Amino acid sequence: MPRCEGHYTLETSRCPNEGDHEMKAAEGDVYPLCEYHADAVWTTTVARWHGETDLRASASVELQAQAREPAFVW
Repeated sequence: MPRCEGHYTLETSRCPNEGDHEMKAAEGDVYPLCEYHADAVWTTTVARWHGETDLRASASVELQAQAREPAFVW
């Protein structure tokens, strides 16, 4: 599974968890998110990252309010 692309604003760091859910951001792109960030849709920001590193490749973006769905169905 891909790594969560949730962004911890206070620490300016990337979430270390796996992205179990796909959520759409305000700009229209879809991001993989962990359970914690998928539940906190009103306060979560996401960003694109350089591979598996903690270096951001984009600015933080807010999520759209939506019902979450599993990213991967077996």
